[in-house]
Amino acid sequence: MASSSQHVSPGVFTKIVDLSEYVRSVPSTIGFIPIICKKGPDNQMVLTNRTDFLVDFGDPDITYAGRVWSQGPYVANNFLEESDSLYVIRVMPENSGYSYIALDTNGDPRTSIGTLNYLSEIRTQVGVDTASTALDSTGNPAIIFYAVGRGAYYNDFKLEIQQDTRIPTANWADDQKYVLKIYQKQETRDAMDMTDSTSTNQYQIVETFEVSFKPNALDNDGSSLWVETIINSYSRYFRCYANELRCASGTNSGTDWSLLTTVFANGTDGDLFSDISINQPNNSIASQLITQCYTGTLTSNDSSTLDVDQVLDTENYYFSLLFECYGAYSSSSAIKSAAVQLAENRGDCVAIIDNGDNSTVGSASSGALARTLTPSINTKYASIYEPFTKVYDAFTGRDIWLSPTYHLAKVIPRSDNESEIWYAPAGPNRALINEIKEFRFNPTLNQRDSMYLKQLNPIVRFNEGDMVFGQLTSQARTTALQDLNIVRLVLYVQRALEQFCRYYLFEQNDEDTWEAIATNINQFLRVIKNKRGLYSYTVDVGATDYEKKIKTVHVDVMLQPTRIVEQINLTFYIK
Repeated sequence: MASSSQHVSPGVFTKIVDLSEYVRSVPSTIGFIPIICKKGPDNQMVLTNRTDFLVDFGDPDITYAGRVWSQGPYVANNFLEESDSLYVIRVMPENSGYSYIALDTNGDPRTSIGTLNYLSEIRTQVGVDTASTALDSTGNPAIIFYAVGRGAYYNDFKLEIQQDTRIPTANWADDQKYVLKIYQKQETRDAMDMTDSTSTNQYQIVETFEVSFKPNALDNDGSSLWVETIINSYSRYFRCYANELRCASGTNSGTDWSLLTTVFANGTDGDLFSDISINQPNNSIASQLITQCYTGTLTSNDSSTLDVDQVLDTENYYFSLLFECYGAYSSSSAIKSAAVQLAENRGDCVAIIDNGDNSTVGSASSGALARTLTPSINTKYASIYEPFTKVYDAFTGRDIWLSPTYHLAKVIPRSDNESEIWYAPAGPNRALINEIKEFRFNPTLNQRDSMYLKQLNPIVRFNEGDMVFGQLTSQARTTALQDLNIVRLVLYVQRALEQFCRYYLFEQNDEDTWEAIATNINQFLRVIKNKRGLYSYTVDVGATDYEKKIKTVHVDVMLQPTRIVEQINLTFYIK
């Protein structure tokens, strides 16, 4: 038997000492990108995968917000073809509104509420944040069904609630179950022109749920049937706030919650498109939203006083790559600076950005991101790529121009999957691209020399194929941290050791603790060395007399990363 105290009588007393600890590897390919699209949760961090991304945020559509602001979903989708972990924030302005349907305690629709911009407003209307036990005397609704995100897109849905006809009339007072159906307006596309998408007045059922308006209602297996629980747990399109007291009172007084097919209404895009067009992508609102997203100051969808600062939270939200793809906008330097600043502030990820949509190598080298101009991007936390390329868009059936970030979003995770993060995501072995139809420019050898000095990484067409042909960071100082693969290696090791060392906080500051830390770190780094990530390493763990007094342990790790081959000098000697 296990013992937690000292006994004096005979017996066998055991305890288990776990000596199997190790430095755990961390995910190496988690991305982050802000996007503009027509549907999905907005102004909040959402961790998604390929299947959920397309369902929740829809197919990428270059026609929705134009060639500049529609880039994000394409980059996100390309990343998710190789990695299954991506944080996205769909941005929406503060004055955008939720599409919703409100019901009062008689089960009748409420139409006088107007635009609801924040979740806090919906809660206030329903009264879920109040402690009152009495029914609301102002006529506020008992329940509001609202879209998962703001925007006019959700006005193309309908709601129907009908009594469950399978319940015998004699049992209705006890069971009172309803069938709730959500309908979506269908779109048709011209068979000869996939971009010609028009909505019809035909609706199709997309979700069906069995619900109850009794807060304590259960189904046959003991699971809750409470309408708020069901909708919030299982619906892809809508959420629900319900006042338990009002719903229970209405149900007890005989309210029939049946609802004829009713259109969701009042969803708006706010001023998102107030100064945007497909041909003149100069939307200051979109620029502000994307910039605020990178700086963590985007207004939350819950309250006008809350900011979406999860992007700055390195303890609870981890990503190793962040993407910026809005370079076709001539005044995008603020966006790029914010993206790079985010990577620097976090200190655990690298920003993959473009250099603007340049038509020539000359304009690329003298563009807004060149080393000699303002803002000057000079950091190990960012890599810059060129040029924009034309690809066929299967989602709209047309050729479109996309940021080079689009290709890197697929090349980098594919390289990680096929090898390790300390291998360069460049060259014919790991960075071939098959879908490019046309380049803005295809730099020659001399032009690539010029771009190298500017630390601009080109995508190049050779006879053997198109490929990423550079992997420099934007750090001007000549050190090992000019190489993207080495920076990613260092950040990977940093993250893993930070998480491991945290378990030694508040332990005894003595040689046993130092040895345990050093042994595990050595084992972890030995694996990386055996996988060709390091030439050598050393680890020193301990505490001086002064460090003991201030309750500190030093963990000094020296890394000598394996360098890549950038030039091969092939010499022939003829005798």
